[in-house]
Amino acid sequence: MPEDDPRVVDSLLYYFYRFNYADDGHADNQAPAIILNFNMMLMADKYFVEPLQVLARDKFTKRVHAEWDQASFGEAVSQIYDNDSPCVSALKQIMLDVVRTHSDVLFADSAYVSFQQSVRDTPEFLFDWGKECASRIHGKKDPSKGSFEVYKCPGHGCTMYDVTFCISKSVPENWRFACPLRCSKGEKDQGYWKQHLLKQ
Repeated sequence: MPEDDPRVVDSLLYYFYRFNYADDGHADNQAPAIILNFNMMLMADKYFVEPLQVLARDKFTKRVHAEWDQASFGEAVSQIYDNDSPCVSALKQIMLDVVRTHSDVLFADSAYVSFQQSVRDTPEFLFDWGKECASRIHGKKDPSKGSFEVYKCPGHGCTMYDVTFCISKSVPENWRFACPLRCSKGEKDQGYWKQHLLKQ
């Protein structure tokens, strides 16, 4: 494994003993959790360790939903779209789902310059993002029949205008989210939002 990142190799060896690995960033010189999980998925694919590939993808999904506001999220966009491994295609859709959920700040807020620079430098991501936007605008993707759930916000002002929004079904169960208009309701858990889930 001379070409493999030693940090990822260490995590791989740990997995063989414990059937798990740490991605909390506490280990010496460990890469950011999102990047580590991506690289662990590639490593698992390379050496045909399917259970590790599933574990790494699950850890990756949880991390990108929780840490989309970190610089490592933009780095992950660059690394994922710079890799042509077949196992990466599922991660691209996960990234697009997260970007869609937080697009109002990721593309506009100067605090996310790392993400913005990454997408400027990644034409394939911009193409995929354009397809996602076009499908939503022209109604070619029905969120009620795909990978999304549609909610109606009960917040003050939102009810007057029947504000609805979509959230990916792939978010972790403990994930909290808010109305994209940032109304008075603030972030709530999924138990709260299920009361306002539109019938599908």
